Amino acid sequence: LDDGWFGNKYPRDADKTALGDWQVDKKKLPGGLGFLTKEATAKGLKFGIWIEPEMVSPKSELYENHPDWILKLPNREKPYSRNQLVLDLINPKVQDFVFNMVDDLVTKNPGIAFIKWDCNRMMTNTYSPYLKESQGNLFIDYTKSLYDILERIRRKHPHLPIMLCAGGGG
Repeated sequence: LDDGWFGNKYPRDADKTALGDWQVDKKKLPGGLGFLTKEATAKGLKFGIWIEPEMVSPKSELYENHPDWILKLPNREKPYSRNQLVLDLINPKVQDFVFNMVDDLVTKNPGIAFIKWDCNRMMTNTYSPYLKESQGNLFIDYTKSLYDILERIRRKHPHLPIMLCAGGGG
């Protein structure tokens, strides 16, 4: 199941909304993901799902609640690209949010056989408040934080394949 399955307050009907709001769109999928995974399994198919959890749409509940969770140089405009902003994975609260989102998705929908995790947006105008005067470490620490999240997922769901994709230049 590709992009567009999520978001309720701001449905993902175009690429300008809902990244970060990883709840099933009740209008599009009234039976939820459980129904789809069961139907796929009954037909002998493995069910995979698309996510892009390191990004956020400015028009999303996540961004409304946590505008401070993005990478952004102080005193500069927000760095939009692909109608998205990059979440600050160096922030432990963001790491927990991403881990919990993936864990909940897989735990509540045990028929999910694999995840396609997009990493399509390049990082621009980067600054993490957690690094203070060590901003030169940002790209390394960001990558280590992503690896830490993936390791947590792997420990909890050791047989779940996760394909990372960066077709958009990320």
